[in-house]
Amino acid sequence: MHHCLSKAELDWLIDNNWNPVEEEEYKILGEIISDCKSWDSELVCLSYFLSRALERKEKAGDDCQVILKRTFDVSSEMWLLIQQFDLKFIKYLLRHVRNQEESLEVDLIGIQQNLSEHIYE
Repeated sequence: MHHCLSKAELDWLIDNNWNPVEEEEYKILGEIISDCKSWDSELVCLSYFLSRALERKEKAGDDCQVILKRTFDVSSEMWLLIQQFDLKFIKYLLRHVRNQEESLEVDLIGIQQNLSEHIYE
């Protein structure tokens, strides 16, 4: 199973140092993290969302180097893919007609889900 983090989920995980707490709002995310730590599921973090989160943190005065180190370190603790915008992803975006009624976040998550399932059209 693949799960692509939304901006809100990524922000929440960064704020909690990638340690999900038992908050009702993020209970499902806690279960997903647990599956990824046992290597049963893949968690995807879009580099675009990560860069936006880092911009917000930097403006708030947070040390982004610590956040980046922790984010990349956590990939050795669980099945985490930090999705770069590689050539395949960019070509897909150029062929993809964006639904203007959906938010960019929802659209990017949908595209990532298709790519993770090797659906290129």
